[in-house]
Amino acid sequence: MKQTALFLITLFFASGWMSGQTKMIDSLRMVIKDASEDTIRIDALNSLAWELSEEGKYVESLETATTAKELSEKTGFKSGLSSAYSKLGIVYYAQSNYTRALDYQLKSLRISEEIGDKNGIGVAYNNLGNVYSELGQKEKELDCYMKDLQICSDLKDRNGMGISYGNIGIAYHELGDFQKAIEYQMKSMGIKQELGDQAGVGMCYLNIGSFCEENKEYEESLDYSFKALALLKEYGNKSEISIVYINLGSAYNKMGNYKLAIQYSKVGLDVSRSIGEIDNMRLCYENLATAYAATDNYDDAYKSHVKFKELTDSIFNETNSRQASEVNTNYEVEKKEAELNAKAALEKERLKTIAEEEEKRHLILMLSVSAILLIVVVFSVFLFKRFRVTNKQKAIIEIQKHLVDEKQKEIIDSINYAKRIQQAILPAVSLMKQYLPDSFIYYKPKDIVAGDFFWFEHLPESGLTFLAAADCTGHGVPGAMVSVVCSNALNRAVNEFKITETGGILDKTRELVMETFEKSGEAVNDGMDISLVSIENTAAGSIILRWSGANNPLWYIKNGTLQIIKGDKQPIGKSDHPKLFETHPVELDKGDVFYLFTDGYADQFGGPKGKKFKHKQMEEMCFACSHLPCDEQLPIISKRFDDWKGDLEQADDVTVIGIRI
Repeated sequence: MKQTALFLITLFFASGWMSGQTKMIDSLRMVIKDASEDTIRIDALNSLAWELSEEGKYVESLETATTAKELSEKTGFKSGLSSAYSKLGIVYYAQSNYTRALDYQLKSLRISEEIGDKNGIGVAYNNLGNVYSELGQKEKELDCYMKDLQICSDLKDRNGMGISYGNIGIAYHELGDFQKAIEYQMKSMGIKQELGDQAGVGMCYLNIGSFCEENKEYEESLDYSFKALALLKEYGNKSEISIVYINLGSAYNKMGNYKLAIQYSKVGLDVSRSIGEIDNMRLCYENLATAYAATDNYDDAYKSHVKFKELTDSIFNETNSRQASEVNTNYEVEKKEAELNAKAALEKERLKTIAEEEEKRHLILMLSVSAILLIVVVFSVFLFKRFRVTNKQKAIIEIQKHLVDEKQKEIIDSINYAKRIQQAILPAVSLMKQYLPDSFIYYKPKDIVAGDFFWFEHLPESGLTFLAAADCTGHGVPGAMVSVVCSNALNRAVNEFKITETGGILDKTRELVMETFEKSGEAVNDGMDISLVSIENTAAGSIILRWSGANNPLWYIKNGTLQIIKGDKQPIGKSDHPKLFETHPVELDKGDVFYLFTDGYADQFGGPKGKKFKHKQMEEMCFACSHLPCDEQLPIISKRFDDWKGDLEQADDVTVIGIRI
């Protein structure tokens, strides 16, 4: 939706400058009047120009920014000149004069690059991206946002990076690249989550939901829209909330669920009406007209369409009035600029005359200095030729080292960012401890990110608790990507499709994973091995486990004996002879212990002969320490692994979970 797409762009347009209120204008004017240094006066003039433009006083803002420009040129204060050009560009952007806005922003960029002002360069690129967006030059818009992102990254400006990612996602959406639009919105959301910006996270969900709807992925659109609604109700404003309801109404209309389309559109209408958001009210009536017509309620459909048409005409008339006002304002702005340019030309001519006289006075001195410099240059050339080969070789080596170091840092930074995303999908150990207090999780990725993950879910309505240890194909970044797909499929199987039998959960998870991979249009053989258990406390006081496994087993210790249930010999993924996963019920008593794990621990090479640890040793180890509390078992299992591995490289990701009933 246009309302959503413009939110982040407008937000960052102002982010490089002071947030303004009317009361600041008097303070800035006092600074301009009393400043003892020209640089302080120029900075205050630029800030005042911004505040005036925020209040819509464009003529006065233009005059103030032009004064800052002239004083900066006179004193040689290039930072102030770059800022003055930027303010002039902002005034013309606000007046929809995009040609002049572009010219001034390019001037600001050139000066910022000349003086090495990275912050000024980033602001200029972002402002240029906004101008190119209005001019319909989408490729240039995207290029500017990308350059701004790189600068924010160099400056370690996490907030700026988050906003840049959002703008880039919107630009890709405008270019029709759905996958990249989603990718960059997810990156923006990751940083906003890291910074605790819950309203920003909600807007990212809202954008992604809108993208999914336009891509006809209606279920995904609903999922993201409801996530956005939950956050924006707590942290956002009513305008943003009303947009979520509009998106929900539109999505349900396209899915043919007209009852829910009417329900959410009515709620959105009430919210929009309460804050006077006419355009949002108009879109709600449009949704209602569509839904009523589809359900043969032609009376209400007609009434809704009439309201939609009235509000559309109202906005059109208001736009015409505003455009007429802007034409007059633009005339006054251009007239004032012409007067100021004429004054500047006279002043420039006067300064030129003074400079010519000064140049004559220094001519003799310069000739003398030139003769001395000539001798120095001749001697320097001799030295330069002598050391040129050595210095050239040294420079090449330093450049190559710098490039290698820079590329390595970029790769490590990207993987560390992926680690934060993966950690976000893992359940908190403290949450698991609330429901399973005597438990431990030994989780040791081979690389920074892992193909292994553990999963936990508790359903208050049924009292069921689910726990799983999963091993996705590969490790490192490829394994981590697969783990995100598989974890999301488990969540949907339980929370969206309401499946509680462990075998049925794995069946549905396999279906969702295959559906996701098939969207690529290429053969994908990746998948997951898993050990999944549900825990139920019965009314009789006993504990019932229901367990299912894909290639991985369940170990449990009851009455002093270690029992093993083998999993089905098929993965969660593509299989030559797929079958339904079997659910195994197991009745346990208080004090019994069970273990879920992946194959990484048993497959680790080490020991005196460099061989695998193997499941037999692992069984003996678990049985030997099973009588201990789980918090005491964890250090034993961890130390045994490290001792066995020794100086060898870790072979695979490792996950071991122990639970005492």
